[in-house]
Amino acid sequence: MNKIIMILLVSSSSFIAYGEVNLAKGSVRGDADWSELTKVDYDAGYYPKAVVKVNQTGIIFVFDGALGKTDLNLKKPLTGWALKRSGTEYIPNEVSKRYDDNYREYPKEYAAKYDRGLGCFQNTPLRYGDINSDGTDEIVLFLANDIVLFSPDKERIIFSERLSIADWLTLEETAQEPENKGIPGPPTYQYLSSMLMDDPTYQPGYRGYSKLYFDDFDEDGNADILVWRKFYESYEQASKTKGFKKLHDNFQHYERLNGTDSSGEFNVQVTDVADIQQWLTASQLTWSKGYPSKSECAGQEGQLIPEMHDPLLNDPDVLK
Repeated sequence: MNKIIMILLVSSSSFIAYGEVNLAKGSVRGDADWSELTKVDYDAGYYPKAVVKVNQTGIIFVFDGALGKTDLNLKKPLTGWALKRSGTEYIPNEVSKRYDDNYREYPKEYAAKYDRGLGCFQNTPLRYGDINSDGTDEIVLFLANDIVLFSPDKERIIFSERLSIADWLTLEETAQEPENKGIPGPPTYQYLSSMLMDDPTYQPGYRGYSKLYFDDFDEDGNADILVWRKFYESYEQASKTKGFKKLHDNFQHYERLNGTDSSGEFNVQVTDVADIQQWLTASQLTWSKGYPSKSECAGQEGQLIPEMHDPLLNDPDVLK
């Protein structure tokens, strides 16, 4: 198993309250317990990036592009699992067409290049705890701009969501594109696509964000995840409004069934958008109360994540 290790000291008292998520964070290189927690894997020929210790029995989970489990007491790696993006991952139609036309598949290889570090969550990408207060702990991974929930009990990914679509150049980068493309005059749009820099024409930049909400919203005894997504396109240069315009909101309801025969996965439900919105309203859950909400970047700790609450999005929801 190709294994990168991250260790987390975990409490079983995690809870969710109106979009707030409390998870134990793993350890990364430079932390005081790094050498102690990674020695077994180093001795076995693995070179971890992060590790999480889940209890006092010596079990740790490790991450290196794959997810692994090691027993510190037995001094041996136990097993590992590949991390693959869900085939049912939601992608806005505009983005899906752009990627399909130009890259034939969702361009995972571009994620690191254009990752703008949403909230700096990827600095401690491995976490552990009961993310939805149903009595079962999960591994939570932040991979580039994706969040991935992995069930140690079911040994499988049970939910994933792309938290950010960042297909846009900065103003400075956009200003360079006429020279790069050999097109006279200013760009057509205020912010151009970062994915289509090789396209001979000007294409607008896209921004998209997702917020997650955890509870038993339909009160049927099963854990729910609500996803609220927003998607934006750059204004044209001629527009008096600066920044981006919202193209659409999207709402989805995911539910995990109880019982020993359950796969443990959160599956999308056929739920009216009006019902989802009513659940959010009844619980006083605004955009800013969705997860993730608070930045972990140096100097921004505890503040709303700037990208997800940017005035340039020209959206009243992100300012509430």
